[in-house]
Amino acid sequence: MSPTAVEDATAPIDLRSQVEVEGSAPGGRRRWWLIAVGVLVSALVVAGGAAVSPVLDVDRVVVRGASGDRAGEVRERAGVRTGEAMVGLDGDAVASRVEALPWVRSAGVRRSWPGSVVVEVQERTPVAALAGTGRWLLVDQDGRRLAHVRRPPAGIVVVEGVGAQGEPGTRVERRVAGAVELGRRLPPAVRLRLPRVVVDADGRLDVLLRIEDERDAVAAFGRPEQLREKVLALATVLESVDLRGLSRIDLRIPGAPVLTRIPSGP
Repeated sequence: MSPTAVEDATAPIDLRSQVEVEGSAPGGRRRWWLIAVGVLVSALVVAGGAAVSPVLDVDRVVVRGASGDRAGEVRERAGVRTGEAMVGLDGDAVASRVEALPWVRSAGVRRSWPGSVVVEVQERTPVAALAGTGRWLLVDQDGRRLAHVRRPPAGIVVVEGVGAQGEPGTRVERRVAGAVELGRRLPPAVRLRLPRVVVDADGRLDVLLRIEDERDAVAAFGRPEQLREKVLALATVLESVDLRGLSRIDLRIPGAPVLTRIPSGP
């Protein structure tokens, strides 16, 4: 055998060309593609099976921020039924349905795996009660009608002269809104005097206040303007002057309140 025909057994062997040729063959590419597709399909089947599995169904609806009958209202309005797939829950849609309740200010919905849906609500707080015939209509600080009740809660300012009409969930008219805003602004010291806001046909406001025993005085606010300044002037008068015989406090010019007293005699 000639020297040129002898193979050098100590020389390194280059396998890159062989691997590239084998991997680039049509049959090799096809096999890897089929394996990849098979893995993807298997993953989708597993995920789909988990989504419809009873293990991930809604088992209960938890309401936070409300209790008793109101919690029941939230569950009913949420429209989430046990047995539904957790992954298919539309939380925004559920929250919107709950927020349509007149007394709900805001609602949030979240999943608590594996099987609970939590609905958290923030209730609206009534600040005034519109007096009607045999019933009252509660209104919050935004002027939203909340509910009809047989008796207003303690500490709620009563508004007279506008009636108790309107459906819960709607907003009061402008003439009523001024009275509600005034009621909201009255401080606790004034509320202790059992204030009643009276609205006339033109929207002017008076506040009846308990002054002595069974006797009330009138605080005339006039138009529902500068309410902050007028309320501050009223509180100042009640704290700093002798209230005996006081019958009227004119606050239409808040910087210069005018006091009227009952004549003391001849």
